[in-house]
Amino acid sequence: SDRDVNALVKFVKKQLNSGPVSKEAILDGDVIVLNDHSFDANVFSGKEAWLVEFYAPWCGHCKALQPKYDTAATELKSNLKVKLAKVDATENGTIASRYGVQGYPTLKWFPAGTDKDVTPTAYDSEREVAALVKFCTDRTDIPAGSEKEDL
Repeated sequence: SDRDVNALVKFVKKQLNSGPVSKEAILDGDVIVLNDHSFDANVFSGKEAWLVEFYAPWCGHCKALQPKYDTAATELKSNLKVKLAKVDATENGTIASRYGVQGYPTLKWFPAGTDKDVTPTAYDSEREVAALVKFCTDRTDIPAGSEKEDL
């Protein structure tokens, strides 16, 4: 039955994940997929700020957000100061509980140069592409005029 197949697939994936752990992140389009093992090495590298979505695969609100979050990640791809990532909180409870994730989706902002003891900022704006992009650019853009070259 399907239930047996799904249980077997989940078991096999869990066994595969129990071996040597990679700290490498993987891409899902332009969104970076992180887990308990890759989160710290990527988010706290000090180079970029991160907007991280903690989600559950079965969550309807998460499914509705996904295409918008994907589009925002694509629009922000050229912004070298910010990255968008996602974490399956149902499979990565260590990171989710560290940052107090209780509902889905939960979006958290991690400024560049912080460490794992940071209290990230909760994203509580609209869950629309323009709002996501604006939230990130407002927090990473250098004020106009500060990059002018001397002529």
